[in-house]
Formats: sequence, structure tokens, C-alpha cells
Amino acid sequence: MASFASRRLQKERAEWRKDHPFGFSAKPMANPDGKGQNLFRWICGIPGRAGTPWEGATYKLTMDFSEDYPGKPPKCKFVFVNGKVLFHPNIYPSGTVCLSILNEDEDWKPSITIKQILLGVQDLLDNPNSASPAQAEPFQLFTQNKEEYLRRVKQQAKDVANGGQKLFRITVVVEFMTPHTVLLATTKPFAKDAVDAIKLICEEHGLLFEKLEGYKDRAELYEAVASAEACIVRSDVCDEEFFSHAKKLKVLVRAGAGVDAIDLPAATNHGVCVQNTPGQNSNAVAELAFGMLLAHKRNHFDGNSGTEIRGKFMILAAQGFGMDIYAYDPFLTPDQIADLGAEPLYDVPSIFKCDVVSLHVPATRETKRSIDEKLLRSMPKGGILINTARKDIIQEADLLKALAERPDLSYLADDKPDNTEDIEEALGASRVKKQVIGVLGADSLVAALVWQFLVTPKKMGAQTAQANSNSGIAAAKQIVEFFRGGLVKHQVNINGPALFLALAGPVQPTACIYLGLLDIVKRGSTEGMRVLGQDLGFDDPGTAGSLGTVPLWMIEEWMLRLCPSSLSSVEIMFSTFSGESEELPNDNYDRPLSARPDARPPYVIVVHSCKGGVGKSTVAFNLSLALADSGLDVGLVDADVMGPSLPAFVKPEEGHVYPTAAGSLRCQSFGWLDVHKVAKQGAGLSAQSAKEVVAMMLTQTDYGSVKYLVVDCPPGTGDIPNLLLGGGVHPSCAVVVTTPHKLSLMDTKLGVDKIRRDGVTIGAIVENMAYLECPDCSRVIHPFGEADPRAALGLGDEVPVVELPIEATLSTSFTAPRDSPPGAGAPRGVKGIYDRLPMVIQDWGTFIACLAVSM
Repeated sequence: MASFASRRLQKERAEWRKDHPFGFSAKPMANPDGKGQNLFRWICGIPGRAGTPWEGATYKLTMDFSEDYPGKPPKCKFVFVNGKVLFHPNIYPSGTVCLSILNEDEDWKPSITIKQILLGVQDLLDNPNSASPAQAEPFQLFTQNKEEYLRRVKQQAKDVANGGQKLFRITVVVEFMTPHTVLLATTKPFAKDAVDAIKLICEEHGLLFEKLEGYKDRAELYEAVASAEACIVRSDVCDEEFFSHAKKLKVLVRAGAGVDAIDLPAATNHGVCVQNTPGQNSNAVAELAFGMLLAHKRNHFDGNSGTEIRGKFMILAAQGFGMDIYAYDPFLTPDQIADLGAEPLYDVPSIFKCDVVSLHVPATRETKRSIDEKLLRSMPKGGILINTARKDIIQEADLLKALAERPDLSYLADDKPDNTEDIEEALGASRVKKQVIGVLGADSLVAALVWQFLVTPKKMGAQTAQANSNSGIAAAKQIVEFFRGGLVKHQVNINGPALFLALAGPVQPTACIYLGLLDIVKRGSTEGMRVLGQDLGFDDPGTAGSLGTVPLWMIEEWMLRLCPSSLSSVEIMFSTFSGESEELPNDNYDRPLSARPDARPPYVIVVHSCKGGVGKSTVAFNLSLALADSGLDVGLVDADVMGPSLPAFVKPEEGHVYPTAAGSLRCQSFGWLDVHKVAKQGAGLSAQSAKEVVAMMLTQTDYGSVKYLVVDCPPGTGDIPNLLLGGGVHPSCAVVVTTPHKLSLMDTKLGVDKIRRDGVTIGAIVENMAYLECPDCSRVIHPFGEADPRAALGLGDEVPVVELPIEATLSTSFTAPRDSPPGAGAPRGVKGIYDRLPMVIQDWGTFIACLAVSM
């Protein structure tokens, strides 16, 4: 049944066809597969009004509707003009229109139609709203130099009329004249049918196939992988030594989902693309988990491989048994969980209130040893914990203690804990499930029915013929896509060095196609490679792995550095086209040309607090200075646009809004746009406007050579990643600031849970105002009590905690001289921060490597 939003859009589409303003156009865009239309995404044309500087051109605009429409307005974005955002005071750098009727917090009403929106946008073009600036340069010209502003608008209209809003398309294909070698290397052999299928796929696409199965010595593996350019593994260990022998390796595919046996930073450093094949063994794992539950209840278990119940899932099976299903996954929305047939929960502790808990998570920094005694004890009477994931996620000492003290609690797993013998000894034979041959007598049956600890003889999650075959075949297909089409699918490490192909033609484009062929040129392996013709165009990066767009400067740099003579033949066809296209470059590339190529630093550390007044900005500034003092190129962005702090301590240079230097640190703040009106402006910003302002500071700031960016986020439990994604930035890690006060820790727990659900690593906890020193006797006093922030926030021992004192002179740290050592005259609190914050992570090199993996 069609939703209310789709019915409303269908009605508006019909009304538009009957009657619409002259010169306007609006229609749903075609689906990516060319079949049907996407009713929730429209492409529109708005003519410049006659008698205005905008006349003579039609301006393309997209409208994206949500299922909440018309309760919420559509998001309207202009198509870029010659690679640049439309020049207008009320259009954000991303192309988004700033208009009150498009803001649900202002003048939006459900009765407003698409026709009224387009007419309103047309009126806005020639009547900018100076009270809501969204783009700095046109706003300044409009208010200070009207003549120059009108000249720029007229020139823009000519550019659009002459095809300035054309969309670029190129035609490229990479064909390798020498075949690549694919190695299948596993200690656990694939089924023969799977090996035959993998070999057939490789040979059909001109790839050489080799296999090394059941090897006993790592030396055999190193010898085999030395000549391989692609490799398929299962649970085999791929460490630094492995990659150091794999001199030609470009892509490594794990046949399965878990990659904890692969050293991802090492792979990245060696320019190897690591992929996995998620979903191929989901049926097998789900059936094993549910089968173990039945085995526990019905006492049937033999530890042998079986076959799948094809097309069935754990949720459906459980529902068939009359069970209520709950689920928590930080990477799925509640609606997505509900669509799968489960009731969504919002944190891990809630899951452990269920009678049966089944774990399906990878072993990562965040999940290792995360299941502790507190969670185990919180399970209800008769609770059953099923672990078909990894043993590393359980704190095994806590597991032993919980099972020994609670005979009603059961643990079922297919990855034996390291302390299995200790657990079996503590529980006794009657409470440990063993394989039994023969018929149980009545007495034995009674004893067997009360067992509470079951572990399979081996890791069995993917031990079905179908999963064994599916994961291997999927790996082979991904390798073919990588070599033949340049596509990167299910990549789990960051991109290493890559080959960029520049566009040729009469018009210099602002973006180009990026082919994810890692490290081809750098290794000198491009002999015999030629580029022919496959149409790629501007596809959505979300549908094609790493296929996307990159700025022209990057292509030029790579071509000059790496490709002067390494390509034997390159043929690139360039063409442009106009009209109501379904492909919009500003969906993929939002950076204006005014920004420097290195304006978006690769490593982003967010400083976050859930309470105001806990010293977040002080910590952010001093952390930035400490990093800069350690020799790193560092920038600081004051993203708290509602109440920016930096203008009170660091002043702009001669009134220009450039990142202001504070020693070796470069700073940027919304407060510098108008220091005298910042409080008024900030208070009047909506959430969407605040996000756009942050995006502008991230994308339109020349940070020079800054590589590490510290972001001082607004306080509260809001959506930090969403705040930064408008500027194309994802946090590498978060430094969370709190005080020992119970209320602060309670709120901080909510924020930490939200940050972790969003996939952001907690890098450190800063406990500000933790203590003070008596000026007379130097005795340490804890005015708020001695808190345990790790326990209060549900974090493990791997997250460092930094305690900072209450220091009267701490507020002067922003303006303290940086060229003199903190000696007798320096504030003790400032010195404490300088001493402690660089030690949050003892080895900054390791820290940055961790950040790279989390990106």
C-alpha cells in the first residue's frame, strides 16, 4: 500500500502536468537501473525572472522528499555551475537553498506545494534575504558592493544559458594486457565445488588461478603469495610479515565477514585493498545460533557440519516458535530493524534484559572484552547467552565467575574461550555439555538437562556447504570487478595509493572519475595497460564502493608524480550534455574551487561534552596546542556556532576570516563573521543552518598544510557525525570531557552511547575539575568525590582517562605565552594540561594509525 507521502507526490505530479508556471519544469528522476521513476527525488528547472539579472537562463534544482513529507519539507539543492555552487547569498556551499518556507522550524506548512516552492525559490534569486546569509562571498558583495554582485550574477546567467550547468561524462575502461594471478590460500580447504567455481570465474575473465590449501608452514604461504596480485583467504592470519612478502598484491578478499585476523593498517601501508564478503554465511550462522538454542532445550548436539534451511532467517524461525524478537545494531536505523521483523532496542544493556541473547558482532577495539560481569549479571533468571561471533568480545574471567555463581545462566558458543578448562572445572561435569555416544539412561538424562556451558568442537559458524561455496564465489567475483571494472566492493581498510585518470577536452572539469585500482602506478605494474571505453559517468558513490569523484588538483598531482611514462596507451573520451539529466555532480562533489586542496584534513578529533560549562573548549584548545607542540600540523574549528568561544581569546588577522594562527595552531570560528552580532546570529540559527555553517567552515577554509583537525563540538547529546558530514568530514575519534559529578556522568553516558552507535571511536576521557591542591599543604582534595568514569560510561580499560585539576589560573591558558616554558610563573593547571594531554595516547604515531583504520 502506498504511503501518504507517495500518494501526495503522485497527486502533485498529476496537478503539475495539468497546470504549471510557464518556463518551469519538474518531474521525478529515473531510478539508477533505468526502470521506473523515483517519486521521492525530482529534477526541476527554474527560469530567471524577466527584467532581472537572472533572466535568460534556467537553473537546475533537485528536490529530495522523505517519507515524512508533507510533514517535513523537501531538501532543495541547485546543480553546480561549471563546477561551482550557484552564486547567491542564500545558497549554501553544498547547493542547498536557505529559504524560510523550506525550514520546518520556520515557515514550512504541509499545505505548501511543489509549485509554490519553485515560485518562492525564483523570487529568492532576485530578492536575497540578507538576514540569513549562507554563502560568504556573495553575501559580502550584495551588502557592500552591489554593482559587482550584479555583474557576477549576469555573467553567471550567461554561463548557464550557454551550457554552464552541463554535466560531465567520460568514457573509460582499463584493460590489462598481461593476466593477473589470483591465489586461493587457506589452511581450511574450500569444498571442491567451491574451488572449481572460483577457478572457472577467474579463467572466464582472463585471470590466472593458483591455489594453496591446507598449508602447514607459513613459509609455503609467503612463497605462494609473492607472485600473487589477488588473494582469497578464510580465517588465515595476514600480518605485517605476510604483506611484506606479498610484493605484487593489490587486493586481499576475506571469504567471510570477520577480518580480525588481518592487520588492516599493515595492508593499508602496503597499498593493499582489503575486502570481505558480508552476508554470504548469514543463514548458516543464524541457523547455528538457533540450533544451539534448541540443542540446549532438547539436548541434541553432535558437532558435525550440516546443511542450511535455505531462505530462512533466525528472526522468522524464532517467531515461528512464538518468541518476541528484539535487536540492537548501531549501524541500522530502528526502521531497518523493524523491517526485519524485530523490535528495535537502543543500547547493549537493554539487549541483556532479554531471556535469550545472541551475539553477532566483530572483534574490534570497541567490542573486545565489552561483555563483562555487569552485563552477564543483568540477564534474567534462566538467561541464555549465545556467542557465534568471536570469543574476544567476552571478558572470560567475568564469564567464569558469572556461570559459577549463577547455575541458572547458560553460555553457548562456537568459539571456545581460552579458559574453557577452568570453566569446566568450576562448573563440574553435570553442568557442562559433552558429546555423548549411545543412549542416556534416566539418571544421565536428568543430569544432562541442567547443563549450562556448551562450546562446539571447532568454529562452526560458516560450516555449511552453501556458505562455504557462496563466500568463495563472492570473493572471486569481487576480484574480477576490481581488476576488470575498477570497482572496490566491501572494502574494510582505507584507500591506499590509487590511480587517477585526468579528463581531456575543451572544457576543464572540476571533478573526475576515480578508479579504485590501488597502487598500480606506484608499483610500476602498468606496463601493457590501456584505457578503452566503458561508460562510468557520475554514479552515486554509495552504490559502487569507492567509485566517486575527486578534485582536479589531486589528479594533476598524481599524474605528474606517478604516470609520466608508465601507461603504454591511454585513450580518454570527454563529452558534455545538458537537459534534464538524472546525474548531478554536486551530489558527489561539494567543495567550491575557492578552497585549497588540503583544506579538508584527513584526521579529525572531535572534543565533545554533554554538559555545558565542564571545560570542553578549554580542553579542545589546549589539546590542539599540545598536539602542535609535539610537531604535528594542527587546526582547531570552533563548531559551537550557537555559542562560539574562540573569538574571546583569539582575534582574526586584520578582520579577515582566514584560519587565525595561534603559535603553530590554525583556528577557525563562526564568531569571527561578526564578533558583535555573533550571540544574536548564533541564537537564531536552526539545527539545519548550524550544520550548513559548520560545513562552510570545513569546506571554505584554507587550512594550509594542516593534517590533524580538532573540532570543538557543541555541548549536548546531539548527532555529532551528522553535524560534520555536511562538510564531508567523518570523525576519526572523540575526546569526551566531563566532570566527576554524578549528573555530568549520567548525561555523558547518553552522549558516549550515541557516539559509539554512530561508529566513532572514543579516544580518551578527560575528567575536568577532578581535584584541587591545597595551596598551603599541597594535599589533594576531590570536592566532587572520586569517580570511576570508565565504569560510569561503560568503557573498557583501553580508553585512557586524564584527570585535570581545579585551577584558578586555568582560564588564562588561552592567552598564556607559548614561547616560554611553564615554570615558576606559569599556571599549574596549564602545565598540567600540557603534561597530560599529549600522554592521552603514549605513541601518537600509533594513535594516528588507529585513526586511519577508523576512518
